[in-house]
Amino acid sequence: MAVCHDQVVLDLNADSVEFCPQAGHSRWLAADAEAKDGSVQFTKLCRTEIDASAMALSLDFQRHSCGNVAEGSQLVASTSAGGVCTLQAAEADVRVTKSWQAHEMEAWVAAFDCWQEGLVYSGADDCMFKAWDLRSSPGSPVFTNRKAHGAGVCCIASSPWQKHLLCTGSYDEHVRLWDTRMASKPIQIAQVCTGGGVWRLKWHPQDPTLLLAACMHNGFAVLQASVGGESLRVAEEYNDQKTLGYGADWCHMSCKGDASLVATCSFYDRLLHLWTPSTQLLVAFTNRRLYGQALSRFWFVLSDIERRLKEHKTHPDIRPIAELLPEFGRTAGFSADLEYFLGPRWRDQIQPSVEVQAYLTRLDRVSRENPLLLLAHSYTQHMGLAFGGQIVGRMARRTMSLPADKGTAAFEYREPVTQVRKRYCAALNQVAESFSEDQIRQLLEERHQAFKVLLQGA
Repeated sequence: MAVCHDQVVLDLNADSVEFCPQAGHSRWLAADAEAKDGSVQFTKLCRTEIDASAMALSLDFQRHSCGNVAEGSQLVASTSAGGVCTLQAAEADVRVTKSWQAHEMEAWVAAFDCWQEGLVYSGADDCMFKAWDLRSSPGSPVFTNRKAHGAGVCCIASSPWQKHLLCTGSYDEHVRLWDTRMASKPIQIAQVCTGGGVWRLKWHPQDPTLLLAACMHNGFAVLQASVGGESLRVAEEYNDQKTLGYGADWCHMSCKGDASLVATCSFYDRLLHLWTPSTQLLVAFTNRRLYGQALSRFWFVLSDIERRLKEHKTHPDIRPIAELLPEFGRTAGFSADLEYFLGPRWRDQIQPSVEVQAYLTRLDRVSRENPLLLLAHSYTQHMGLAFGGQIVGRMARRTMSLPADKGTAAFEYREPVTQVRKRYCAALNQVAESFSEDQIRQLLEERHQAFKVLLQGA
């Protein structure tokens, strides 16, 4: 199930939301409403008019493979009058370099190909999907597809990960994948129905198989494609926003091994949601190495908590929990699983994410200033695994066909897990009898903070 972290009410009806792709500002977020005056606004740079009599409907930066925006790169925009134009951005201004009449109806989208320099795609309310070669006069399209889409073409996205792979979204409630190796006649290789008109499509910034879709009256969806694009399915839906889903984007922050942060905005209620899809955990179950990287996040946290509990085992309130570590501790189990999935040199292949490092820094401060609060972190982590870990272990064993004695040591106990939980709770209740009201308040607040850090790293 997706986890919603926050929501914001915007001042206007928003139909787009974008995370900043630059590494230093990867958590910056912008949401905007429709540009009714036919112009494109460049924050801190300039403003340029592309068509005084029409609305600007889409804008795309020219990107290299892997999604990086080139320095001084071109932009392409489309308008409600069916026009498409290219723009050149400079430090102080932006100017239109080419413009042409691409469609007779609203051109909902224009987008660059990530791999073929000078190739631009457009889609419009006339149900047409076209390509244009900027190296020659763009007056005549490289191809025109009139039959594939049953309604207007709203969005187009070239895969930054796989050459010759492109996706389109339409009012006809379908997402289509295309093989573009034949530039004059791309081949549709897969499609899926999303249950709502597809207004926005975004490839995941790290996972080449995932697509985020804004599906208008059916909310939002995470789609999963096969590595070659031969198949496409809806992996997860997000329907907590009840009006038209228009804007959607992935956070571009590097998050290997962790789930991604998603921002979505809906139109009439003006809501922007930040949420985490569960899909990446499901994807991890199909790839042993990716699953091993996901396990490493837990190893960093659990091994640090357990090491600090041992360091403070003479503390009268920590001793009863520290004495349970030979049975309840998870460090050895996670280490064995990491060696199985990543090999004997697994420690050289993992590193904590920014969020996990923030958690470890907090644990270090707690350990030095008030070690009693380590109990809040132990309870959050150890009891979470004791309740949900065996489900994860069964899913991993089934989906990856693991050997009976390999890959799930982190979720296995020497005695029934219900007995382990009872012993842990009994030990914790025993020491809690002597806690003051202030200590209980501090422990509850620390547990709340532990949850917050976990969600930020999710």
